[in-house]
Amino acid sequence: MGSRGQITIEALLIFGAMIVIFLILVSYTFNANYAARDVQYVSDARYATEQIVSNANMIATPGDLRTIEVYIPGFTSRDASFTMTTNISTDGDNITTIASITRNARTETYTIIKDLPGDGWTISPASPLSESNGSWYNISITWKTITYTRR
Repeated sequence: MGSRGQITIEALLIFGAMIVIFLILVSYTFNANYAARDVQYVSDARYATEQIVSNANMIATPGDLRTIEVYIPGFTSRDASFTMTTNISTDGDNITTIASITRNARTETYTIIKDLPGDGWTISPASPLSESNGSWYNISITWKTITYTRR
């Protein structure tokens, strides 16, 4: 009789250990999902910046014009507990993209800075271009001016 009780306790211990391991693996899976989403978001912001700079480098004279469509990433959850915001601005010499991720009142900020050809660049109609929902933009690049409209 005593050996049946011992087998039951051992089985419960093994089953309990398996549940604990499962719960730990599930929590790591959620963390990996968040990290993958963050990497994708920052990569999209970097790609948008590189597209703008690449086309600005093709402007050789004051009459040149380049028009491109660029996806500017962003996201806001329904209760605003999770947000991703992209701000693109210029100081005249560089284009600066700031990608901010706020999750559970904790904010991480990533800054991407790329050189523009020459100096005196402006962004209009307003600087910085700020996106918190993710959208496509039509961007027109002329001599020293980057103009955007939401598509």
